[in-house]
Amino acid sequence: MTVQVFSERTAWEPAVPRETWERIARKALKDHGMDLDLVDLTVSLVGREAMRAYHRRFRGEDKDTDVMAFPAQTHDPETQHFYLGDILICFPVAEEQARQAGHDLAEELCLLFTHGLLHLLGYDDETPEARRRMWDVQNALLAWAGCRLQTPP
Repeated sequence: MTVQVFSERTAWEPAVPRETWERIARKALKDHGMDLDLVDLTVSLVGREAMRAYHRRFRGEDKDTDVMAFPAQTHDPETQHFYLGDILICFPVAEEQARQAGHDLAEELCLLFTHGLLHLLGYDDETPEARRRMWDVQNALLAWAGCRLQTPP
């Protein structure tokens, strides 16, 4: 399993080691019965302008947001790898949210990554019941990873 990380700015890349995101992804995928060796996904750290453009194009909202997920769920016939999809994280929004909440940027990024990953796995947070189910799984993954952040019930 690999998590490819792309970043608009190289200064953003070391905020969370790729291995940390891979560890969280491996746990989530294993918990969902997926073959870990054959799954890939991408994380892109983007700025406000890029995120706003994606948000406008795909959700119809002309504003930036913290995280978006784009499920691909396709197989590469050559490698037999399953491409789960793409997670976009708006780095400046993550920085702002961490600062406002008074917690560590790395933990905020792990929260956003985990949230996006669960969307790739089919979870949604559009209704209170679905949100509660998603956040229960999200909180369990974050606790397992040693992240102190928890989404309120």
